[in-house]
Amino acid sequence: MEKEILEIEDKDSDKLFRQPKIKDISSLSIASLNFKNLLKRKVKMLM
Repeated sequence: MEKEILEIEDKDSDKLFRQPKIKDISSLSIASLNFKNLLKRKVKMLM
């Protein structure tokens, strides 16, 4: 189950960013955390 989800995420990120597949799950989660933090900062700036 988890493996299938990771494969789908890999395909989605290929479509979105056109980057090579990230096999290292930690770098993928770090990237998504950075993105979430960026969004939080933008929301705070708008408020």
